[in-house]
Amino acid sequence: MRRFGLHWIFRVGVATFIASVYGGLSVAGRWRVHWDISRAVMKAFDVGEGVSGPVAWFAPIILLALGCHGVLTLWLGPARQSDGETRCRRCGYILRGLVEPRCSECGERI
Repeated sequence: MRRFGLHWIFRVGVATFIASVYGGLSVAGRWRVHWDISRAVMKAFDVGEGVSGPVAWFAPIILLALGCHGVLTLWLGPARQSDGETRCRRCGYILRGLVEPRCSECGERI
Protein backbone atom coordinates (compact mmCIF):
# COMPACT_ATOMS: atom_id res chain seq x y z
CA MET A 1 0.00 0.00 0.00
CA ARG A 2 1.47 3.32 -1.03
CA ARG A 3 1.01 6.20 1.37
CA PHE A 4 0.27 9.57 -0.11
CA GLY A 5 1.52 12.78 1.40
CA LEU A 6 -0.57 15.72 2.46
CA HIS A 7 0.82 19.20 1.92
CA TRP A 8 1.44 21.16 5.12
CA ILE A 9 -1.14 23.82 4.28
CA PHE A 10 -3.91 21.20 4.12
CA ARG A 11 -2.75 19.65 7.42
CA VAL A 12 -2.84 23.10 9.02
CA GLY A 13 -6.28 23.75 7.51
CA VAL A 14 -7.76 20.52 8.84
CA ALA A 15 -6.23 21.07 12.28
CA THR A 16 -7.52 24.65 12.38
CA PHE A 17 -11.00 23.54 11.35
CA ILE A 18 -11.15 20.88 14.08
CA ALA A 19 -9.88 23.33 16.70
CA SER A 20 -12.37 25.97 15.52
CA VAL A 21 -15.29 23.58 15.82
CA TYR A 22 -14.10 22.58 19.28
CA GLY A 23 -13.70 26.24 20.27
CA GLY A 24 -17.11 27.14 18.87
CA LEU A 25 -18.80 24.34 20.76
CA SER A 26 -17.05 25.31 23.96
CA VAL A 27 -18.09 28.96 23.55
CA ALA A 28 -21.67 27.83 22.99
CA GLY A 29 -21.43 25.92 26.25
CA ARG A 30 -21.87 22.51 24.64
CA TRP A 31 -18.64 21.03 25.97
CA ARG A 32 -18.22 21.64 29.65
CA VAL A 33 -14.94 19.71 29.61
CA HIS A 34 -13.19 22.67 27.94
CA TRP A 35 -13.88 24.91 30.90
CA ASP A 36 -12.56 22.23 33.25
CA ILE A 37 -9.36 21.93 31.18
CA SER A 38 -8.95 25.73 31.18
CA ARG A 39 -9.33 25.87 34.94
CA ALA A 40 -6.81 23.04 35.31
CA VAL A 41 -4.32 24.95 33.10
CA MET A 42 -4.82 28.12 35.15
CA LYS A 43 -4.39 26.16 38.38
CA ALA A 44 -1.31 24.31 37.10
CA PHE A 45 0.45 27.53 36.09
CA ASP A 46 -0.94 29.47 39.05
CA VAL A 47 -2.57 32.21 37.00
CA GLY A 48 -5.62 34.25 37.88
CA GLU A 49 -8.62 35.38 35.88
CA GLY A 50 -6.90 38.59 34.63
CA VAL A 51 -4.89 38.68 31.42
CA SER A 52 -3.82 35.05 31.81
CA GLY A 53 -7.41 33.82 31.92
CA PRO A 54 -8.01 34.16 28.16
CA VAL A 55 -4.58 32.64 27.47
CA ALA A 56 -5.53 29.64 29.60
CA TRP A 57 -8.89 29.47 27.80
CA PHE A 58 -7.19 29.33 24.37
CA ALA A 59 -4.44 26.91 25.47
CA PRO A 60 -6.54 23.73 25.02
CA ILE A 61 -7.68 24.90 21.57
CA ILE A 62 -4.11 25.62 20.46
CA LEU A 63 -2.90 22.31 21.87
CA LEU A 64 -5.73 20.53 20.04
CA ALA A 65 -4.73 22.18 16.74
CA LEU A 66 -1.06 21.26 17.21
CA GLY A 67 -1.99 17.72 18.20
CA CYS A 68 -4.23 17.29 15.14
CA HIS A 69 -1.46 18.58 12.88
CA GLY A 70 1.04 16.18 14.46
CA VAL A 71 -1.29 13.21 14.10
CA LEU A 72 -2.00 14.06 10.46
CA THR A 73 1.72 14.41 9.77
CA LEU A 74 2.49 11.05 11.38
CA TRP A 75 -0.47 9.31 9.76
CA LEU A 76 -0.31 10.75 6.25
CA GLY A 77 3.27 11.93 6.17
CA PRO A 78 4.62 15.01 4.46
CA ALA A 79 4.00 15.56 0.78
CA ARG A 80 6.29 13.32 -1.26
CA GLN A 81 8.01 14.35 -4.44
CA SER A 82 7.48 11.70 -7.08
CA ASP A 83 9.21 13.09 -10.14
CA GLY A 84 11.08 9.86 -10.93
CA GLU A 85 14.45 11.20 -9.74
CA THR A 86 16.67 9.26 -7.35
CA ARG A 87 17.07 11.39 -4.25
CA CYS A 88 19.17 11.34 -1.12
CA ARG A 89 17.26 9.67 1.71
CA ARG A 90 18.56 12.23 4.19
CA CYS A 91 18.13 15.61 2.48
CA GLY A 92 16.19 14.87 -0.73
CA TYR A 93 18.89 16.20 -3.07
CA ILE A 94 18.77 14.81 -6.64
CA LEU A 95 21.57 12.28 -7.03
CA ARG A 96 21.93 12.45 -10.83
CA GLY A 97 25.51 12.68 -12.12
CA LEU A 98 27.42 11.83 -8.95
CA VAL A 99 31.12 10.99 -9.26
CA GLU A 100 31.36 9.28 -5.86
CA PRO A 101 28.85 7.32 -3.75
CA ARG A 102 28.14 10.26 -1.46
CA CYS A 103 25.50 12.99 -1.56
CA SER A 104 27.15 16.22 -2.65
CA GLU A 105 24.68 18.26 -0.58
CA CYS A 106 24.79 16.66 2.87
CA GLY A 107 27.55 14.02 2.61
CA GLU A 108 25.33 10.97 3.25
CA ARG A 109 26.84 7.71 1.94
CA ILE A 110 24.75 6.15 -0.82
